[in-house]
Amino acid sequence: MEGLRVSEFYSGIGGLHCAFETCGTKGKVLHAFDINTAANEVYKHNFPDTTVHQRNLTSFSIANHNAMPADVWLMSPPCQPYTRQGKQMGSKDMRAQSFIHLVDLLGNLDTPPSYLLMENVFGFEKSDTHEVLVAQLTKLNYTYQEFLLTPDQFGIPNSRLRYFLLAKRAPRALLDIGLRSRQSFQALKNALQFTIAPCDVGVIQTTIPGDGECFPSPQHHNYHYTTKADVGTSDESNTTEGGNPAIDVAEQTAEADDKNKTTIAPAKRSCDSPVVRERDPESWKRQKTGSAQCKALSHFLQSSEELAGDRMAPGFIAEKVVVQKGPVWDIVVPTDTRSCCFTKAYSKYHEGTGSVLQTNTEHSYVSAFEPIMEARRISNENKRAQFEESKASSSHTPAETHTQEQSQSQSQSETEPQTSAQSLVDGKEVPPTESDIGTELQTQSKAKIETTEETAADKSPAVAKGIMSEVPREQIDAVMALGLRFLSPREIARLHCFPDTMTFPKSINRNSAYKLLGNSLNVRVVSRLLTYMFDSQKEQ
Repeated sequence: MEGLRVSEFYSGIGGLHCAFETCGTKGKVLHAFDINTAANEVYKHNFPDTTVHQRNLTSFSIANHNAMPADVWLMSPPCQPYTRQGKQMGSKDMRAQSFIHLVDLLGNLDTPPSYLLMENVFGFEKSDTHEVLVAQLTKLNYTYQEFLLTPDQFGIPNSRLRYFLLAKRAPRALLDIGLRSRQSFQALKNALQFTIAPCDVGVIQTTIPGDGECFPSPQHHNYHYTTKADVGTSDESNTTEGGNPAIDVAEQTAEADDKNKTTIAPAKRSCDSPVVRERDPESWKRQKTGSAQCKALSHFLQSSEELAGDRMAPGFIAEKVVVQKGPVWDIVVPTDTRSCCFTKAYSKYHEGTGSVLQTNTEHSYVSAFEPIMEARRISNENKRAQFEESKASSSHTPAETHTQEQSQSQSQSETEPQTSAQSLVDGKEVPPTESDIGTELQTQSKAKIETTEETAADKSPAVAKGIMSEVPREQIDAVMALGLRFLSPREIARLHCFPDTMTFPKSINRNSAYKLLGNSLNVRVVSRLLTYMFDSQKEQ
């Protein structure tokens, strides 16, 4: 076979495969490995010439590698052990074990791969798994470079900051870009006017050296770059302030104290409060613009004809969902040059899972939602008051509670006839008869039914329908006039730079497609990295 032999680990729906095919290097992806049945089905549908292995990679052995040798390993291991919303267990997380196994296996192979590319979430670079990886690469005479890149650096109006690692095994090596990286970082620092810790200079790149199509991203301004030595006091670092124009809620940020190099995290909201989460109204009024070099979202949206012929095309979002969930959405219009990171929970959960499209641009979503946000604010204040009142009324001492119970019991015994099925005769307890038990059960059942009917009758529309009843009809009509809808799987795939030739088999529905795309990656970003890795040849 002419060209490089490629194995794709954690292959998903084939994002790494698409990236390799477009990077300009001769070769072929021969084998793909993933444990997800739906992902493998999509992969086979689009790449029938590649052998797909559905297996847990903890069982991948030296014999397996020898039977299907590869010059290139492309890897996108599970990100859950390293996400900032997770427990950040790193190598202790069971989902990290297969990747650690592959890293260990590298040291036992007679012919290890010459090239490696690995992708994961921002935060992996601070994990103990990262330490294991770079230690093994150094031991095996690989040179490597690390990157934090996001699609909006390549003209794509989407925020998806990810960690990438490239590695080459001796005698091949990546270019020595120490000086160039320092100059690049200094230029980036001057352009964005923020401080990067000196020890990070030349370690993690925020642009691809020599790539004229890779621009510095304003998104990097929102991150505090630290080394492993700085980590440990701030597991909650990089949490975002709602509505930041340069970053999405899922890619949460923090403010950095440049003087002390510490991270300032926002205060946490009590999780036991019944209050519905609300967005800072001022965040709605901020100008949300993407990078200047990004194309408008309209370049990635389906036409009305395409939507009409797409079985996965979503309709307009239901009225109740718009009113209840709209205030926490990131709403974009076709002329915007930005969108939030799309996760696997898109359309299922509403905050921080991806942007929602406003199709009618004649109206302002800010002015349309402000009355609803005000109604939610009032509702939350009432709920807080009720919650605090409930806590105060239940905070009696045990002695007070016992005294009250005795008083209530005595009062009841003096004023009410005994209704229990257990009766007394001459001071002795007499077992109840079947008739007594039946009568009591009927009484209890009747009381229960009456209480249920009474409760239902007493429920106000606000209790029964929530926020819907608190908003006037004309205000509901105003938000519905925005024409809000979720982006279609095809539109998200385009933002991820998949070609339109990549399709989903009929067995995959829209929600499954959202999950699979949320677990995928940006094809263009990886393609540019592969081009750089294969082109930057340097013999040691």
